[in-house]
Amino acid sequence: MDPTPKTSPDEVVTLVVKHRIKPGLEADYEAWLRRIVRIAGERPGHLGVDVVRSKQGGLALFTCVLRYGTTA
Repeated sequence: MDPTPKTSPDEVVTLVVKHRIKPGLEADYEAWLRRIVRIAGERPGHLGVDVVRSKQGGLALFTCVLRYGTTA
């Protein structure tokens, strides 16, 4: 019996990252985020990034969902 799990080429790894940004720092964060999204897109197996923006208690919330193929 082979203990190594078998993966399908259709499998995806999803990473969810949440950031809370203090008022007045949103523009700096957005600039940083654009650079990080570009760098992530250059990595093998990258399938995409979705960014959801919202507010909570006066803070800007950014939820980033990154997807990668497991065959990378």
